[in-house]
Amino acid sequence: MRSRPPVPPLAAAVLAGLLAVALAACAPAVSGDDRDGAAPRPGVTGSAPTAGSTTAPVEEATPGASRTPGSTGPVDCGGASLTIADDDRVDTITGDCPYVVLAGADVELDADDARIGSLEIAGDRADVEAGVVDTLTVAGQENEVEADTIGSVVINGDRNDVEAGTRADSVAVNGNDNEVTARELGAVLDQGQGNTVRADD
Repeated sequence: MRSRPPVPPLAAAVLAGLLAVALAACAPAVSGDDRDGAAPRPGVTGSAPTAGSTTAPVEEATPGASRTPGSTGPVDCGGASLTIADDDRVDTITGDCPYVVLAGADVELDADDARIGSLEIAGDRADVEAGVVDTLTVAGQENEVEADTIGSVVINGDRNDVEAGTRADSVAVNGNDNEVTARELGAVLDQGQGNTVRADD
């Protein structure tokens, strides 16, 4: 019987390559459903959007981060600082609000269901209704604040009106033509002109 001549090394390599390509073509393709078990990207919660969906993944919020409310509904501060910088807004906040800044003008804020640590009004013509405010600082002009209880009041602007339904522990007025009323008043310091600070039974 005649023996076959040995296959040259180059021809053997070519045959091995063709065999690998043929086997790869026979392997099943991975569908989108087969990839559902993949780990999500770091820092992103929720599932990835399906084909044709417009819903994006939800990124994790950073605890204690500053938030800006929208006018679509109440915003729970959740222990975070909050700044309203736009003009002509109507907003409602609730929950634990350690630091709230109203920098815009003509802002209407409903904070009846919020506990505010420090409320700073830097803009003009704000209208605020609040429950408990530990510290109120008013730097703008022609603002109105009505709260159940205010720990301390500092007014540096002019023509502001502040009313505490029960008590204001301390009041310091440096601006002019302001009015502060409360059922009970603590210490009062008036260094402006034309101001009215009184206990209103």
